Amino acid sequence: MESKLPSSCVILDKSTKSPVLPGWISSIKDRKYVLKLRNNRDYKISARSPRRSHTTGDVDHKNQALLIEALPNEIVLKICAELRFHTLVECKSVSRAFYTAACDPSLYTKLPYKIWDEALKRLSFPEAIDIARSYPQLETWNFISGHEITESSLASLARAVPNLKRIDITEVDSGQDLQLPKYWPRLEKLVALELPAYDLSCLVELELLGGHKILPAIASKSLLKLSAGRTSCVQDLLDNCPNMRNLKLHWQSIEEKLSSPTLKQLAVFCVQARDALHGCTTLQELEVTQVSSTMFSRSAKLLRIWTGNAPCFLLDSFPEVTTLECNGRFSTIDEGFASCQLQKLEIAGSLPNSYGLPNVTNLVQNKTSLRCTRLSALKKLHMTKFVDKQALIDTLLQCPDLHTIHLQCAVPWSDGTDGHGTSVNRVWTDFLESGFGDMVRVTVGDELRGAMPPSFEKLLREHKVGYLTSSDCSMYA
Repeated sequence: MESKLPSSCVILDKSTKSPVLPGWISSIKDRKYVLKLRNNRDYKISARSPRRSHTTGDVDHKNQALLIEALPNEIVLKICAELRFHTLVECKSVSRAFYTAACDPSLYTKLPYKIWDEALKRLSFPEAIDIARSYPQLETWNFISGHEITESSLASLARAVPNLKRIDITEVDSGQDLQLPKYWPRLEKLVALELPAYDLSCLVELELLGGHKILPAIASKSLLKLSAGRTSCVQDLLDNCPNMRNLKLHWQSIEEKLSSPTLKQLAVFCVQARDALHGCTTLQELEVTQVSSTMFSRSAKLLRIWTGNAPCFLLDSFPEVTTLECNGRFSTIDEGFASCQLQKLEIAGSLPNSYGLPNVTNLVQNKTSLRCTRLSALKKLHMTKFVDKQALIDTLLQCPDLHTIHLQCAVPWSDGTDGHGTSVNRVWTDFLESGFGDMVRVTVGDELRGAMPPSFEKLLREHKVGYLTSSDCSMYA
């Protein structure tokens, strides 16, 4: 007698179709499948009915597992095609069946690193093209120094991978006239040392790594993002590229008044004129290498600095800034820094002894171990580790709303040892026995999966700790 299926399951066969299911699922005809409907877009497919316990009536999840081996290959590939690159790579560690499916070359829009680093760099260009033929969906390609690039070889590469959208030619001799848009009309991003001589009006993003070199005149209605060293006149550049959204001129000092109705992100060396950004009414993010007292913006919500500490007067000229990032080596905020508008703070050094940040809910501290943090509104903390166990206790007492801590290493605090082996397990055992898991959820990097000690795994089963994947990093953005 067949077990009764839960109401969330649907049996699909030749005569049963559900109007809410995608067409490729409804077209399955060779056998029956159970579809567990989580929502209108998320499905779990099993080749057998879930069994229920005779005593409790609960579903036996071991017999409810996804049997990917039983699915037709074209179904598996269509499922995998919906995954992001990093998720696809992670699937290789699940099982042999997942490994086989995730290794299918037709799924990849960029080459796996091992193939790129260990194979293509040692092959001739025709041999590299032969490998590229196995990856027809590639959207990214990096040309390598030493490859002999000709018109015929470019045409062969274009036939092998016709959908390239991002191309890097930083290792190619600047004297070569490649005419890339001729072979890839859908090209969107180009990375180069110098501005090529051919037409680039199709580009959406251009990145030039030529350092201090002055950028030649550019005119493009499609260009949205530009990264270069500097230009002779920033306003002329904005006028000639009327749809520019993101502009990075790493060695540019702004001494003129700028006006742009579309510019949202600006990165420069420094801003010398106080009214320089007055005409950039849509500016959301400002990034500077050197802080000056003349900087001012009414619209910017994020401010990023690369050298020195953030002075106490800094946010007086930025009434809308809610995120401050001090990314220089050991950069932090000055002693006595205070702001009621700031909600997120990122620093490389340690917090000073005195500061007033009553509304900061998100703190990111890189590179250094953290002592006690006194932020009454803090909810999320991204850090290396605490200097000791007492620092964690004090932080939890001072931050009553803190619910998530992400660690950049394998232990929540230093125990005075090398931080490997038994010492890691000892720290997490202490964490478990002290009941910290009931007060705050702690996550570590996903790269540590499989290398954490038994005490951490026990907390993981109780959902008191976890791994921070690349898709979860947006919680700190």
